Amino acid sequence: HVQFADDPTAVKARHITGLTTVMWGNDYPHAEGTFRSSAECIADNFAGVPDEDRAAILGGTLADVVGFDKTKKQAPTPA
Repeated sequence: HVQFADDPTAVKARHITGLTTVMWGNDYPHAEGTFRSSAECIADNFAGVPDEDRAAILGGTLADVVGFDKTKKQAPTPA
């Protein structure tokens, strides 16, 4: 698995790497992370990405890796 914070190329390459290998993270609290502008970073990096792919990269894959029950809570998707 690979984690990224601000990498549009990683998002665009998801069809090559597969959704089960990439995970987004803001690297809180490190200054090189995106935690102060995560919403904007996600909007930019994931523009035009289907909701299913977006959900996998933003948390679904991590939930699978650590064994979380994904039916318990899901973050809202933009309208």
